[in-house]
Amino acid sequence: MQVPGNPFHTAQFDMSMVTGGHVNSHQHNGANGALNGGYCFGQKRKRVEVETMEEPRHKRCNHFEPSLFRGRNFLPVKGSASVFQSEVVKPKGETMYRPLMDDVLINMRHIEQVSFESGMHFIGDHRGNYVRSDQGHVINMWRFDTNQQRLFVSRSLLFTDPMTFNELRCILQTM
Repeated sequence: MQVPGNPFHTAQFDMSMVTGGHVNSHQHNGANGALNGGYCFGQKRKRVEVETMEEPRHKRCNHFEPSLFRGRNFLPVKGSASVFQSEVVKPKGETMYRPLMDDVLINMRHIEQVSFESGMHFIGDHRGNYVRSDQGHVINMWRFDTNQQRLFVSRSLLFTDPMTFNELRCILQTM
């Protein structure tokens, strides 16, 4: 019989899908790959993006080729004297950032959202002792805590060099 409310009339409901009183919605419907009982009835459409600036986005990135990272979930961050990180973000600008000494690849798959800010920030040494305050740009990576049912900043990166910040922001925009 036809699934009620399906405007495409492609998904079929079969009593063989019922096992143990539950509907098994993960059975594939032949070669077309549509899931029975699901809402996915077609191919994904390719995103069409219109460039509003004079030069394409890939030419605005200085050292990284964005096409190398498109479709991948890792954000490459090179450790340097102008890059700092924190995994404990405090409100009202009280976060202490430590130097990022090594190159890292950050898995962006489980990051729910990314926010940006700029201003004065506290910079510490590798032990977390205060060294100075400096102007910089921050990328905050937010995750969802299922226990507390809220978003939290899982990692925060501070860049005192605007060019490095813009390179990573460019890569994030192409992900």
